[in-house]
Amino acid sequence: MAQRVKALGGKPQYFTMDAPLYAGHLFGPANGKDGCHLPIADVAKDVANKVRQIRTVFPGVPFGDVEPLTFRPGDPWFANDAWLSDLSQWFDAYQAAVGERLAFIRLDMWWSTPWQQHMPALTALLARKGIPLQVIYDADGQDKTDATWIARAVDHFKAFESGPWPKPASAVIQYWTPNPTHVLPESDPLTGTGLVDRYVQWQQTRR
Repeated sequence: MAQRVKALGGKPQYFTMDAPLYAGHLFGPANGKDGCHLPIADVAKDVANKVRQIRTVFPGVPFGDVEPLTFRPGDPWFANDAWLSDLSQWFDAYQAAVGERLAFIRLDMWWSTPWQQHMPALTALLARKGIPLQVIYDADGQDKTDATWIARAVDHFKAFESGPWPKPASAVIQYWTPNPTHVLPESDPLTGTGLVDRYVQWQQTRR
């Protein structure tokens, strides 16, 4: 796949992994399906092998990681802060296997769970590890109209960036839901690019 991208003239500035920690180490019967439940070190070794393969085609391109943070009540991952320990181990294991830190960690937030109480500990961990934070601003996935989806996404970026923890290094407008139904035009506040404008305008009013 990397060779095809290069043949077509692609010049990636970074690569983003899709939840290797969650999918490789955590995902399992509690989610309704059997999962790998690999040790974190084994996940890191597998990822490192793929990083080396891609870098034979695109040398030096940095890799970041997207991980879901569900914070569902009763989830054993959040008992006794196991999630924080696992993330710390994952960051260290990745660095040991690949030879460098993750370029960033991007949060795929489950906004309906009590995420706020966990952000101070998470941002403190990222500061210690020297890993920049990114956040995906979207809705909850249950919104049935463009207007409600956009309104909820706006509420989420305002809530996150008004909190007492450090602000993300990058904001990501991303979604894989039926709404919003259009990306363009940018002048329409109920489109994907309209949401980008809403975020930028809100940032400008805070300066």
